[in-house]
Amino acid sequence: ALYLVMPNTRVPVWCAALAGVLAGTSFQIVQWLYINFQLGITSYGPIYGSFAALPLLILWINISWLITLAGAEIAYHAENDIAISRSETNKEHRKIDECTLGLSVVEHCVEAFCNNSPPLTVYDVARATGVNVVTARNVVEQLKSEGILSEVRWGSSSEIAYQPGRDIKNITVQMVCNALNSSRRIHYKAIWDEHVQRFQKKLGILDKLVEESPENILFVNKDVDDHA
Repeated sequence: ALYLVMPNTRVPVWCAALAGVLAGTSFQIVQWLYINFQLGITSYGPIYGSFAALPLLILWINISWLITLAGAEIAYHAENDIAISRSETNKEHRKIDECTLGLSVVEHCVEAFCNNSPPLTVYDVARATGVNVVTARNVVEQLKSEGILSEVRWGSSSEIAYQPGRDIKNITVQMVCNALNSSRRIHYKAIWDEHVQRFQKKLGILDKLVEESPENILFVNKDVDDHA
């Protein structure tokens, strides 16, 4: 229950259960060792036993927290493995920039919206694009903060899902890239599908238009243009 309630996000039940079983088993083993070691130290005499009690207690508390945090890491990696194992692993994967990934995410959400399909959760986005859950959540949250996607509650469990946050006719490539701060330096390994290929081509055309634009002046000619 700890790994279901404490995280500031939804954790799949079986991931939390796996982490809880492993962490709980480790906790019981360490607790047994601690109690037996404490009894063994006490048998040497009340003076030595009293001196050893406090350091052992502090060590026990530290190890207990390490086990708890290790359980959280197990839940996190198990959650990522769900999305990766359910993604279309038979498709080719390549490294793409964050802007292209954001465009692919928006298009998947728009397609679901236009087809009257359920809105996509973070796990759906991760499976569709082939990235891990953390990356999918980061991209979705950036798009949501700029109003391109909106958060909705879906299903009987009121699961958080995402749909277009504005008229889909007004969402442009530039708008999505600006929402992601036009990040072209950060790359993620994702599915190389028709969505990604189309947006890679469009971004290449936009880059070429900017490069060939008369406003794309050389800095050595800046003063000349300003005085003209």
